Amino acid sequence: MTFKQLIKENYGLLLKSLDFSHEFVGGLQLNEAIQHKIAFIKEQQTPTDKVDALLSALLEVSDDFQDSLMDDVIEALNFSGQDHVANIFRRVSDKVCMSNEHCRQLQTKMTELCKCMDPENQLLDQLLSDEVVSSCEVERIRFSTGRNEMTRKLIEIFMKKSDDAFETLTDTLNEVGQAHVAYILTGEGNARPLNQKLRDKLTLNRVELITSIYFKGLVSVLMSKGVFTEYDQQCVEPIRMTLTENEKIEKTLDLVARKSQSAFRQFIVALDETQHGHVVSLLMGSEIEAKVMIDTDATEACATNLEKELFETMQVETENEETAVKELNDALDAHETSFTGVTEGSIVVKFRCKNAEALRELYRSKTLDKLFTDAFCRPLAHKGLKSIRLEIADRQFQRCDETLAVLKLMTPEHRDALMSSAKFLAHKMIVSDHLLDKLALCGERRRAIETAAREERVSKLLDIVSRQPDSAFTQLLDALRDTEQEQSALILCTPREEKPLPQRPEAAWKMAKDSMRLLISKFQSIDDETRTAVDNLHTSLSTMRQMCGKTAQRTQEAEIYSTELRNVDACHDYKSLEMTEAATNGRISAKQPMPVPRSTQTSLEKNKLIVNENRKSARG
Repeated sequence: MTFKQLIKENYGLLLKSLDFSHEFVGGLQLNEAIQHKIAFIKEQQTPTDKVDALLSALLEVSDDFQDSLMDDVIEALNFSGQDHVANIFRRVSDKVCMSNEHCRQLQTKMTELCKCMDPENQLLDQLLSDEVVSSCEVERIRFSTGRNEMTRKLIEIFMKKSDDAFETLTDTLNEVGQAHVAYILTGEGNARPLNQKLRDKLTLNRVELITSIYFKGLVSVLMSKGVFTEYDQQCVEPIRMTLTENEKIEKTLDLVARKSQSAFRQFIVALDETQHGHVVSLLMGSEIEAKVMIDTDATEACATNLEKELFETMQVETENEETAVKELNDALDAHETSFTGVTEGSIVVKFRCKNAEALRELYRSKTLDKLFTDAFCRPLAHKGLKSIRLEIADRQFQRCDETLAVLKLMTPEHRDALMSSAKFLAHKMIVSDHLLDKLALCGERRRAIETAAREERVSKLLDIVSRQPDSAFTQLLDALRDTEQEQSALILCTPREEKPLPQRPEAAWKMAKDSMRLLISKFQSIDDETRTAVDNLHTSLSTMRQMCGKTAQRTQEAEIYSTELRNVDACHDYKSLEMTEAATNGRISAKQPMPVPRSTQTSLEKNKLIVNENRKSARG
């Protein structure tokens, strides 16, 4: 069969399998019959268009040059690592083009592969070392922007490889710790890619996660648990580039989203171990345990063995997220609950729950029993297993509610107050050992504050507190007051000038009233920074009169606090209490404030009497 006949007969296969690579083109340049058309072929837009133009050009070559042309094409194919394509024209090896089945696998799984595969995480280097891809192909892949595009380019290159390259790809994925990606292609193995629901949680809660996770120390724990490789560490902590705390966390989340199901579970464990219970609560909820009881016709001895087999079945199906577990979690998801695992001994199953009352209702109605019976009884029904019952103590639900309340995320209002107060408190707040002792800080975070430069300690402290549960904000205010830093506490709980009100009117109203009470009790200690806080409070109260003035009582309260504020304004002309840090023991000392003239004191006393009368009238 002539060269032209072979091209025509295998046109579709050549169009699919031939890679118009630089190495291949370099080999063709030596043939005089085709070299003048290469420039035109290169101008084509897509790789398929280029191969189509090449095949058309080969068919146009005179019959007198066909034999030498075929020899040169075969040589160019061998030179570029495409001996499986050269076999179409002449037998040169045992390799064959990628089968339709494997091509279909690569094509139909492209979207999922792009979500999970990480070409740079040892994969490309290993494929290059094994001579599965060439250095030019690696360069083409790395020229792409982002992991998704790199994966897409890698898959397109492999679809033009020999059929045995498919198996080599899956084997290499297993070798470099991406077994969950190999599972996507083969359906074999125990590793599973992160399911879409958990990936969505990372996406939908991204802003909250970035502002709630404290990065330092997290990567080391992730590496110790096998979640991160050295390459992952270098991605989030690059040597030649300085990333902000939030940028590092973003990269960490991006990498976790590409990992396996088991890696995500270890990520949750790592968060728990690094004082991120509030982040775990956001993603998964609080943990609830239930004891498994079985109903069976078997004898006592057989029932014991049956219980052991049930444990093993539940463990394997949970680890591999089999269909039964997926269906169970689909049913629980509507109630903000997920089934997360099972422990040995007397079988205890674990849930992660964001709505304890919804799970309690499932438990009371016996719906939970039915869900577990449907999920796990069928494989052991022939051995006498009839049904599964769960026992959940009331204290489990109560503890879940309490945990969710304690681990509530820092509110946007409190986080804004912390971050926007840094410039006001930089030279006012004293970050002493006494203050740090009163805060719930792990050793890692306390050391980060203590080792920071003196001028950065306040901003470091405020940043760390902003990434903790909301209760940390109140704890910081209490700690400041206990260490006689009332003005710093006042500045923290007062809205900033650029954002005079928080997002919620009720929160603004409470914040304004609390701040006003503090201000009135300390009116003789006002300095410039506190004066700024006062002005912002004045703006806040004026606006609140309009936003919350729907009832006569609230309008009266606004008038009362505005009057009190004007009384405090009378003290603005007097210098505040000046705070200095003692060099010997770090305790705070104070100079006496300038005396207030008798006439002003009398005026203030009269105003206070008026205020008290107004309060009584409002309550009446």
